[in-house]
Amino acid sequence: MDKKTLIGVSLLALSMAVNILLITWLDPGTPFDNVSWLSRYLSKTAGLPYACSRINVLDDSCSYFLTYEWVASKLIGVLGATGVIAASALTVLLVFYTTLRVLGNPALAGVTSLIYASSPAVVFWSTPSNMGHQVLSGILATLILLALYVNEKAGGIRGALLLGLSGLLAQVLNPAGWLLVEGALIGLAAEFAVGVRGRLNRVAALLLALSSIPALVAPGLGNLFPIIPLSTSLLLLLVDTLMQGRPIPAGTRITLIAVALTASVALPAPFILTHSGGGYTAVFIKSYNPPLDYGVLAATGLIGLIVLSRSRLLSEMPGVKTAIISSTVLLLIAAMLDPTLVVAEAFLLALLTSLALYVVAEYSWGFRRGAASVLYRAAAIAIVLGVVSGGVLLSVAQTRTQPFIYTYDLQGYTGLGTPVRNESAWLNALSALKQAISNSTGSRILVLSYWGYTYWIQRFLADAPGEVYTLAHDLGGDRGRYLVSAIMLSSEETAARIVSNVSSEVGASRRFIVVSYLASVRLIGGRSSGAAYLGVAVPVQTQEYYENIYYAAAGDLSRLVLYAATINTSYLSYVNIYNARSGYELPLAWSKDGYNSLLAQLAVDSLQRLGYNVYNQLYSYSQLSSSVRLFKPVAVESAPVLKVSGLYSEYQIIHVVAVYELP
Repeated sequence: MDKKTLIGVSLLALSMAVNILLITWLDPGTPFDNVSWLSRYLSKTAGLPYACSRINVLDDSCSYFLTYEWVASKLIGVLGATGVIAASALTVLLVFYTTLRVLGNPALAGVTSLIYASSPAVVFWSTPSNMGHQVLSGILATLILLALYVNEKAGGIRGALLLGLSGLLAQVLNPAGWLLVEGALIGLAAEFAVGVRGRLNRVAALLLALSSIPALVAPGLGNLFPIIPLSTSLLLLLVDTLMQGRPIPAGTRITLIAVALTASVALPAPFILTHSGGGYTAVFIKSYNPPLDYGVLAATGLIGLIVLSRSRLLSEMPGVKTAIISSTVLLLIAAMLDPTLVVAEAFLLALLTSLALYVVAEYSWGFRRGAASVLYRAAAIAIVLGVVSGGVLLSVAQTRTQPFIYTYDLQGYTGLGTPVRNESAWLNALSALKQAISNSTGSRILVLSYWGYTYWIQRFLADAPGEVYTLAHDLGGDRGRYLVSAIMLSSEETAARIVSNVSSEVGASRRFIVVSYLASVRLIGGRSSGAAYLGVAVPVQTQEYYENIYYAAAGDLSRLVLYAATINTSYLSYVNIYNARSGYELPLAWSKDGYNSLLAQLAVDSLQRLGYNVYNQLYSYSQLSSSVRLFKPVAVESAPVLKVSGLYSEYQIIHVVAVYELP
């Protein structure tokens, strides 16, 4: 074993150890994003139709994204509790092997695997709590590039079959896997345009076209986006057919191929946008943040991209070279919509970083002695250590960020004051609800809430006795959304009738409703005054040193306009716009109907049950009282989340989650 191989194998072992250590040590214990809650819920269900019916009981539909998540959760679940860890370790191994084949340098392959294993994006999305389809993304990305390399290096039917199989796996295991296939097709097009053969690998293009069909037509999938790689393959085959036997100048050849690639996206795009049902990106809460997701890797990877595009590296393999460049750009952009794609992108950025390091190392190792040799070698080592250590530090920093079940209703307001780390009102309320239905074995239980909370409810209650049903979720349930909105905005009596009708239709014997919102407790001398104001208090100082207090609606209270739009009713029926001083206050500027709505009454009632005197300054300066009598409280949980200080006033912002039952 030579020195480079020894270094590479040692770095591979270190990479796997670091990756396993980080994803187990930094596991938050609570799913961070909605997609992770959904995946963990689906892992607990026996069949997909049953899971869809529970999550979306009134609509006979199941988003194709749920199919992807269900399949991924079952594949990972085969290995039990170690499934996510095993998949992550396998990905690191494949990163090493693919880089070794493409670059032919075991030391660089070891560096790539170490950089990938410690990447913040990889660590975050690979922890057991955040399981989901993205755990397999790195595996799929490495397989596609490895297959493309084998196909271009050796040619023949074996390489084409491997490429077609990897394309099939990418598109049936990941809803955005078509992007990886599209990147591979761009690589085939480059080989066609400027490669030694000067011909399209027709078998590979045809097999990639066939690999797109199952994701389009398979039961439960119906993902329309693979139409793009399908049309790309067919148009490339058409261009190749037209060029056969004709002396086509190189410039014309490249132009025709570029037109085919452009048309393959432009032609099916209108059909996809009008028939895809909005895609699946609404399920994600976590936003795409390249500096946080990639760390130093974002900069070094882009440097490597420039180095690769402007150097003769991999010039003998234009297909692989172009695929790396195009896939990197595609995933960087697509991650704005699907933040889980950072896992696949991290592999490409790690590979590009290794390429940049290879150039530095090749140059520095050319100096046999002297200060320049030491300087360049130290720089290469420092870059690797900087990327790895930066990734580890950012991974640790992300563990200080609370999962969205703690902060979802606080989004947009955390900068107003000092955040308070505390228990989750949602987790406590769901625990109380689980206890309340503990004696409901064999019963059907209907839980009503805003559809963005559905995955939390279903996952938390998946092990509870009885069958828990919800009406809508982020990816479906138009009828359910209509009914939830109508219930929230109706008077208590009308809402009770709607709930009774719905529960009769689904055969539910117990009916619950959950509301979540923020309120501001006035502090005097650092202690509660006993007065709680609906909304988030925002003290604003004027030039005359006078203080105005604004109240921004949050949680369910901020969705009054959304609920009104969902039931095709003007929100003006529920608010007095002249009482609102800003758009944030509008949902709290209740009219009489707004105050009498079930949503408002449950908010007032739950705050009263916490022992506060309740006020809504945008409705009335008088203390409010609740008239709730049909819905009975099961649990009212609160947790301080933010402390806001003004010139003369101070408030403790509390998150309240209330569970009520209609007997």
